[in-house]
Amino acid sequence: NSAKALTESVGEGPLIKSILAPTLHPFFEKNGLLYQDTNSLDQTLANLSQAAPLIRELGKKPTLSQLFASLANAEENIERGRISRDNIDRFYSEIAHVMQEVREGHETKLDWQRIFDGRSDTEDADFRSRVKRLITITHKFDFDTLNPAKQVFETVQNAVGKLENSGDFRNIEIGITGTQALRSEELQSVTKGITFALITSLIMVAGLLLAALRSPRMTGIAVLVLLISVSFSLTFAATILPPLNLVSVAFVVLLIGLGIDFVIHLTMDILDRMSDGNERPEALRLALNDIGPALFLAVITTVLAFLSFVPTDFHGMAQLGKISSAGVIIAFIITITIVPAALPLLPKPNKKATERSFIGLPSLPLRPIRLLVCLGTIIAAPFAVQIYFDSNPMSMRDPESPSVITYLGLSDNPDTTPYRVNALVDSHAEALRVAERAETHPLIERVITFARFIPEDQDEKLELIDFAGEQLLSDLESDNTLSPNTSFKDNVSKLMSAIETYPAGTSAWRLHEELAILNESQLEQYQSAMLDDWITVIDRLTGRLAPDFVSLETLPKELNDRYISSDGKIRIEFVPAKDASNTEDRKAFVAATREFVPAVSGPPQIYIESAKVISRSMLEAGALAAILVTILLGLVVRKLSLIIVVFLPLGMAAILTGAVAFL
Repeated sequence: NSAKALTESVGEGPLIKSILAPTLHPFFEKNGLLYQDTNSLDQTLANLSQAAPLIRELGKKPTLSQLFASLANAEENIERGRISRDNIDRFYSEIAHVMQEVREGHETKLDWQRIFDGRSDTEDADFRSRVKRLITITHKFDFDTLNPAKQVFETVQNAVGKLENSGDFRNIEIGITGTQALRSEELQSVTKGITFALITSLIMVAGLLLAALRSPRMTGIAVLVLLISVSFSLTFAATILPPLNLVSVAFVVLLIGLGIDFVIHLTMDILDRMSDGNERPEALRLALNDIGPALFLAVITTVLAFLSFVPTDFHGMAQLGKISSAGVIIAFIITITIVPAALPLLPKPNKKATERSFIGLPSLPLRPIRLLVCLGTIIAAPFAVQIYFDSNPMSMRDPESPSVITYLGLSDNPDTTPYRVNALVDSHAEALRVAERAETHPLIERVITFARFIPEDQDEKLELIDFAGEQLLSDLESDNTLSPNTSFKDNVSKLMSAIETYPAGTSAWRLHEELAILNESQLEQYQSAMLDDWITVIDRLTGRLAPDFVSLETLPKELNDRYISSDGKIRIEFVPAKDASNTEDRKAFVAATREFVPAVSGPPQIYIESAKVISRSMLEAGALAAILVTILLGLVVRKLSLIIVVFLPLGMAAILTGAVAFL
């Protein structure tokens, strides 16, 4: 009922193309029994036959009084062998549970489906843990907005919110996930995160400068330079480059860290010159002559490093390289423009910057520090070489995000896992051959293809349904056979008398206890909880007892559209036997599927190929950056020893960072 209500609510949205809810589709409603295995079908039909006397007595419009009267007659039907003790115990248990829930003021409905299916408490708990009602929504995009799927995502969220707040479905858990839901929430998370990171980094940089320099004016100048640099860089990105992606948007925080270096170096050198007795203009000239070339060289090497991402296949990092290189140039230009203009605001220093104590920290001897860093690098090296790239994008998303929680919940169940691999073949016969061979592999749980939606052993199942269904259909279509003149109290008393001999602790005794304290002011709630779904259940049973023979031609169009391409190719869907969210299991699963079909796709394969592209791009960019910077340094300094001095701390930092990442 909740799936139906949600489908009807969402289906009214203007951006919705189609909705597929298999459990609600008329085809599966009518032919659902054919998809049970023969033993399960036989048991289901036996349970329905056992319930036939109750169905016949209640008819199509039962009352609560008639339900109790029918249950009172059940003991006689047990003695005659018409109803089994197990079946009637399920009735007693379910009705006692519902009466208790109503008495305690909880929203509940009698689960007629469980009663007719014959599931025990343990089986029902397992059934509820495994079975989820999946609704697949195909929608349009609004590309005039930053988040093309935002409107439809909010439409679904609003529909879910209304459903969860309604009385009938308050206890139903509904989750939304899928590519667009994940991206929409990820975009919201990144937008909030990058704003928070920008503000936090500015505050931290300003606080650090204020503590170190003890000059509000110098701190203000530095922050002004950063704000102007970020503003100009964002303008460049908005006018020159395509829309930022989830990787390139990180340039904002990078620019804070890189841009502040130029300000610190220039202002501190100017202050040193002023502390030597030079006036501000002369101090600026000397500082620019002294560290200007070094700053300019730093800009060029940084730009070359960022631009090394551009020729790679990783478009996110390529765009980050373009905008970050532009941002570094902009920050440098803003620094050498704003800082000289703000010279009159710079305070007159009392002593050289090199003689100042950094927020009271004592000077430390360099030799032990060097030894400690070298020793740490040697120890870290074995750990650094063990780092690996996690190709699963779910690891980078907010684990508390509703769409991620739902996605991971689906991943735990082979019936719903999104970690599936797809392939295309030329015919149904070939698809079936691949499926039969692939299912022998220990890493493949099962294979789904269009032809497999044809139920097995249809002739035998149809015969079973025809045999049992004739009498059942007659019972389902009859009016109730109970006397309408018996009072409600008489029927309650009759039922209590019929079950008062049961021992304490049994389901019948629980029902007896509930009947003994029955509050007649709640009769309307009892009636609603137990019988509101009766007509729906009877109508569904009536339809299911008259299935059609299923063929490729009679399968629903919605399935056809999902498993057969416009050019006649047949899609095969491989389901993993292990947790494909794990990197090694994912690789093994994809390799297993490629033993049967060389060309495959789907999330596991996409994650693996993406990891290869990203890893290769990072290595290519790193190598290219090292080569370009080495050539540039060689042309400028022309000393191998100086080039080694430049790269040695970079290499040590890379090893230490890699070790920390591994640990």
